Amino acid sequence: MTTRRQFLTTAPIKSRVRQATALRAAQSWRAVLANWIARLIDWIQSRHRARRAFAELTALDVRMLADIGLSREAVEPAARCGRLRERRSDRASQ
Repeated sequence: MTTRRQFLTTAPIKSRVRQATALRAAQSWRAVLANWIARLIDWIQSRHRARRAFAELTALDVRMLADIGLSREAVEPAARCGRLRERRSDRASQ
């Protein structure tokens, strides 16, 4: 009786490594796309909020703006960036 010797090959291992790498790449691609879409939605929402805030602030008269501490020139930056930052000299005097 002759016995056949089987040699171990790395073909099945390489095949599984290729499959795992392809799966990781596909998941990575999906994650990148999902992240990009989420950032786009956030950007659109922030632009919408800024436009709405700008419209509300421009509807106020000069006296109302002065009551909340804004001038006409500061309406756009306040709407775009939110609350205006205090100057360091203003904080130091308090």
